[in-house]
Amino acid sequence: MLDGVRTKAKDRPSKSVLFGEPGSGKTTTACSLPQTVMINTDNGAEEVLAKNEDLWVFDAIPVEPSNTEKEPHKHNAESFDSIVNFLRKLYTEKHDRKYLVIDAADAVERLAISSVCHEHKEWILETVGGGYGKGTSYLRGRMWQLWSAITKLSEDKGITPIIVCHSKIVRIDKPHLEPYDSNSLKLNKNVSADLQEWADSVLFLAPFTKVVTRTGDFGKQDKRGVKTDDRVLYTSATMGVECKNRYSLPSEIRPADMETYFRLVQESRVQNKKPATKETE
Repeated sequence: MLDGVRTKAKDRPSKSVLFGEPGSGKTTTACSLPQTVMINTDNGAEEVLAKNEDLWVFDAIPVEPSNTEKEPHKHNAESFDSIVNFLRKLYTEKHDRKYLVIDAADAVERLAISSVCHEHKEWILETVGGGYGKGTSYLRGRMWQLWSAITKLSEDKGITPIIVCHSKIVRIDKPHLEPYDSNSLKLNKNVSADLQEWADSVLFLAPFTKVVTRTGDFGKQDKRGVKTDDRVLYTSATMGVECKNRYSLPSEIRPADMETYFRLVQESRVQNKKPATKETE
């Protein structure tokens, strides 16, 4: 066999993105596992801290830049740097944390935009570098700096990352289909594409909807979807939601919790492992 070639998959932690509408339970679901540390950029820590006393929280909350300040993006730029520095501490210092939750990616993106604007002394991203999309290129670089740091932390230290993000409705136009609306990550479209490429799974959390048949006038039956208190994790792309996974998971997971999700991931990995042979050992 050639030097540098391997035949076995690396046993590394799964990198997951969990997104959904406001109030869908994203933060609570992501932070439900023991030995979790959360980077809080969305003011969502208080409720989950009350439910999980083992949770560690690092705050980096964005503020709205004021055009009356000499350096309106300074505070948020420092907050973005503080996240990178905190990830460095997680890498270098001793602790017992096994899961890292970033809540939320769209708030981190706002910090990254401020970081880029502050560095280039511009008020808005569109004018950075003279325009023509250069600001977006710098923004993607900032966010990749974050994803790369999380990857290194995950692969070297065995910490499992979960990136929480809000959702938005986008219009999808494909040559072979009629245009349709879909739930997507609430991010710059290029940053969203980068994050989806980085992640092993992009999961959509939503209320479970059951179909109820009602009989109306003259015996006419009407079927309607009714939301319930239960939640469902969508793992695969449909015409209504942009999801993915690399593990051949069921398209829907119930109960919608991370413990069930990671159990299914592990079962898939065990099932897909190739048996060792004399030629591959």
